[in-house]
Parts: sequence; structure tokens; C-alpha cells
Amino acid sequence: QEPLDLFLDLPDCETPFLPTEVGRAVASLKPNKTTGMSRVSVGLLKNLIEADYGLQLLCDLFNAFLFGVATIPSDLANGWVILLPNGW
Repeated sequence: QEPLDLFLDLPDCETPFLPTEVGRAVASLKPNKTTGMSRVSVGLLKNLIEADYGLQLLCDLFNAFLFGVATIPSDLANGWVILLPNGW
């Protein structure tokens, strides 16, 4: 079973993301963190939501993923965790 197949059994009763929710979530992200496999940095997201239509664009993108209008790249389901000793 593919990792994204797990989402197919979820109930279809989610409410759409609101721009205020997305803005609050992005604002709460900590700066200077590594991008991970997606290579999407916190700085990029924060600059995007400050652009004229950036917040609405990001919100629309998340809602397209949520409601199946857009296909989520399978790479987003994969991730690596690298444990580093404190102080590195």
C-alpha cells in the first residue's frame, strides 16, 4: 500500500482552510530551520503570504490538495529524520 493511499479512507467532511488559519500557521513557523526534502523554506512561505495574493494562493493550493482537485506529489509523503546531539 502506498503512503498516500491511507488518505483515501478518510471521511470527506473537512472544512476548507481559511486564509486566517494559513497565515497564523505560517507566522508560527520558526525561522532558520532546514527546509527538508521539500526545499520549501520558512522564509519563502513568509514572503509568499506577505505578497498581494500570496496568502490566498497558498490557501487555495492547500484546499486543492485537501479536496482532491490537485495531486499531492508522492515526495511529500517521504521524509528523513536525522537525530543530532544537542549543541550541533
